[in-house]
Amino acid sequence: MTNSFKIQVIDDSKVSRSFLHAELSQAGYDVIECESGRVAAENFSLDLDLIVLDVTMPHFDGFETCRAIRIIEETLHKGDEFTLVPIILVSAKDNMESRNKGFLAGATDYIVKADLRDHLVPTVNRILQPQVVFSGMTALIAEDSKTARDLLIHHISSVGIASKAFPNGSEAFEELQRNPEPYDILLTDLVMPEMDGIELCQNVRVKLGKKDMPIIVLTSEDCRTTLKQAFEAGASDYLNKPYLKEELLARISSHINFLNQRKKLKKAVGELEAIHESKNQLLAACSHDLKAPLAAITGYTQLIMEDNDDLPPSLVKDLGSILKCVDVQTHLIQDIAALTKLEHTKNDMDTKVLQLDKLFNSVLEPMTKLATIKNIKLTATFHPNARVNGNESALIRLFHNLSSNAIKFTPQDGNISISLVEADGGFLQLSVEDSGIGIPEDKIETIFQPFSEASRPGTQGETSTGLGLSICKQITDVHGGSISVESEIGKGSIFTVFLPKAKDVAKKDDLAA
Repeated sequence: MTNSFKIQVIDDSKVSRSFLHAELSQAGYDVIECESGRVAAENFSLDLDLIVLDVTMPHFDGFETCRAIRIIEETLHKGDEFTLVPIILVSAKDNMESRNKGFLAGATDYIVKADLRDHLVPTVNRILQPQVVFSGMTALIAEDSKTARDLLIHHISSVGIASKAFPNGSEAFEELQRNPEPYDILLTDLVMPEMDGIELCQNVRVKLGKKDMPIIVLTSEDCRTTLKQAFEAGASDYLNKPYLKEELLARISSHINFLNQRKKLKKAVGELEAIHESKNQLLAACSHDLKAPLAAITGYTQLIMEDNDDLPPSLVKDLGSILKCVDVQTHLIQDIAALTKLEHTKNDMDTKVLQLDKLFNSVLEPMTKLATIKNIKLTATFHPNARVNGNESALIRLFHNLSSNAIKFTPQDGNISISLVEADGGFLQLSVEDSGIGIPEDKIETIFQPFSEASRPGTQGETSTGLGLSICKQITDVHGGSISVESEIGKGSIFTVFLPKAKDVAKKDDLAA
């Protein structure tokens, strides 16, 4: 799409000029370039519709160029009424001093270079084609002064914004209650009879629940206390009367753009959540469907091994390898199912008051036997009456994963110490310390991610699904806790979990073992 608007880009950098040219040309504008502010001012032409001007240039900077162009315009028009050619200053500096200096020099708008990609074309469109920018918008106006109300309607209607105006906040609020959908923005006076701007803001935010609707307060008072009250009530922005039309439209455009970006973001988040849910459903279905064939493979393999005493040793070894592979896949499916379930039920997981010391003691024996196979000395001490609000099966899995992980990566004749103590801030601290092989420093940051690169076989070739610690992280997160690790290659690791203690003092009969 092309249009008849001619824009001059003034910048000493060829790279910057090329970027600005490409962005504006793609938006349909006719672009001419100039590498010098002095040359641009000396050859200024009234047939330009807009100028994009870099601030930092040698010999004759953007401020000087802007002032020179404004003087030349007055000379060319010889005192007749005229409309200034809009000048957008582009600067690397984002501070009020630089902005004010630009506006005093005659600039129409100011864009920081870091924001060019997002703000250049929308700003140009707002200045040159406001009807396109504001097309389809409707504003609700609350203003008790008829003169101010009519002026406001005139300003916004000139750029295509429809409106409905009321002489006080009460009538405007009633209209918004009856017809909330048509209105994109609320423009309200601060001081009005019946219902002032502050009360209107409060009612819109609280009673109607419209948290995202932009509200711009218009005031002739320069009182910080009153403005603070307006913002606390829910105002998005304010303008001091009298205001320039361009300033009003710039504020409206800014808030509408922000609102549109939020809507796009919400939509993207919703789409991602839907994809995530589909992934979870797919994983759950795959996990379920894979269990049956793996069980069949295990059953037939065991049957062959049990009913044939004369099998060659090599075949027995191969059948044993099959069973080991099936066992690995079965554990992987179980871990995927557990991780999917945690993600799916994290907001509504069944919990009850648990006595953690008794719970961990009840599942300690299998871990002790597993450690004995590798001649590992495993000691455990649990603080009595350690109570948490938690999910029993999830916390058992947490303890099992951390303990089996320590055993897996601790060599023969090593040591493992497990402790549960009270910590500061109303937390319980579970620590699992081993004298194992340790974790490389560059892998620690990703250790709790699914299928982490840190995942590897144990000291005796024990397999790993790469999901055990990720499941631990999910479990601690849904319980309002945290998990961390300290490790040193060749010296071992310490995994530390903090879980909040039960807030409710439960009766003894209510505690689960």
